[in-house]
Amino acid sequence: MFVQLIEGRVPDRDGLRRQMDRWMTDLRTGATGYLGSTAGVNDDGQAIVLARFESAAAAQANSERPEQCECWAETERCST
Repeated sequence: MFVQLIEGRVPDRDGLRRQMDRWMTDLRTGATGYLGSTAGVNDDGQAIVLARFESAAAAQANSERPEQCECWAETERCST
């Protein structure tokens, strides 16, 4: 198993939630090797996401999908 760690400040919590929901409904099915994730935002706006994949290669393949790149670009707009 490989865990991808994503963290940062998120002043737009609602935007992050929308993007995470979008990923789960629209992009998850194409993420070969995706096993699940855990995410949260603390009171100070610090967010953390742990995305689990079968392997580092599966995580990399997901990161390289065009639709994933587009979704991530929109997700970055929620952070500082």
